[in-house]
Amino acid sequence: MTTTMQNAPDLGTFRRCMLEDCREKYRVMGAPVACGASMGDVLVTGQPGSETDVDAVVAEFGADALRLAMAFAAPPAQTFAWSDYPVQAAARWLSRFRDIADKQTRLKDKPAADVTDEPRRAAHRTIAACETALADGFALNTCVARIMGFVQALADADSCTAEALDIATLMLYPVVPETCAAHWLSRHGGDIEAAAWPRIDVRALAPGTVELAVQVNGRLRGRVVSRPNVSIEVVQKLARDAHNVTRYLSGKTVHRVFYVPDKLINFVVS
Repeated sequence: MTTTMQNAPDLGTFRRCMLEDCREKYRVMGAPVACGASMGDVLVTGQPGSETDVDAVVAEFGADALRLAMAFAAPPAQTFAWSDYPVQAAARWLSRFRDIADKQTRLKDKPAADVTDEPRRAAHRTIAACETALADGFALNTCVARIMGFVQALADADSCTAEALDIATLMLYPVVPETCAAHWLSRHGGDIEAAAWPRIDVRALAPGTVELAVQVNGRLRGRVVSRPNVSIEVVQKLARDAHNVTRYLSGKTVHRVFYVPDKLINFVVS
């Protein structure tokens, strides 16, 4: 079985497919797989003869912290040296994630973000990166690292939006189901398993700004920065206000203006 976005119409199905992929890869490499009664579907592997008190780890840090630590540590096809420290670190990160989620839930939802809004762009870049990681050798650890980094960046910038947090919650759910299900229920009042893997808005993947060359009679006289795909009128104003360009246009008659969107603008003067 191979996990893909296409064969996972909802997160419940995707998560079950993902777990089956993990179990199959662990069986292929001959590593032991243990599922304790209190840990649900947490997968624990180790070298033959090694023992880990899984129930004690879960009781202290929570099953989600154990899941997150293992997913972050290495791809399913690789072994790793067991230590309690990654679980402790995962538990601390999940605590921060819950704080971020609780704060966002208390805030009134903002209007739908513009496609160039940076938190939205970052969210959709993260979706794309995760889909690539999962398709490329099922690099679950790369996917988890990207999501964790995305959430932390939003928290550090204090720019977490409702949409960005929902996207992070949906993508984290297959790895930390208890935390994400609780947040989803408090926010949306429904079962997260029925939700779909977030879809990429390709418009949000476009660069937030572009740099355009400003030419006067074909010679480079400056550069300006604008949003993508803006009108020639907007770029003309930016170019005319640019310090170095102004002196080349002062006292001149502009006969024509050539504009290549997102690339350059050229004033033909005499």
